[in-house]
Amino acid sequence: MAKLETITITSGDPTSSEASFSRSNDSYEMGSVILSGTYTNTSFDVQAKIGGTFFDVYDTFGSKYSITVATGKHTLPADVFKDVDTIRLKGSQNEASDRTAQVLLIDFVD
Repeated sequence: MAKLETITITSGDPTSSEASFSRSNDSYEMGSVILSGTYTNTSFDVQAKIGGTFFDVYDTFGSKYSITVATGKHTLPADVFKDVDTIRLKGSQNEASDRTAQVLLIDFVD
């Protein structure tokens, strides 16, 4: 099963709204971020919400996971989905206008 969720980065803000992986009985194991259009930022860090606080996501080598802004689908690493059910994107600067991105979530276990 797949789910497409739209997230928004409001003008004057560097962070997006949240994308939640868990709803009712759904559990998502993989996904992608889909970017289209123009963004002020040249990249976005992926942050995971743990215990009500957002933290940067690091890969197994200790590198912060970041998405370079380019139109298209950007696969999220498995580390994003481990023990996490909510993510957001965070840029280094405020967006000049309202922007949207989409998060494609995939549940392949059910």
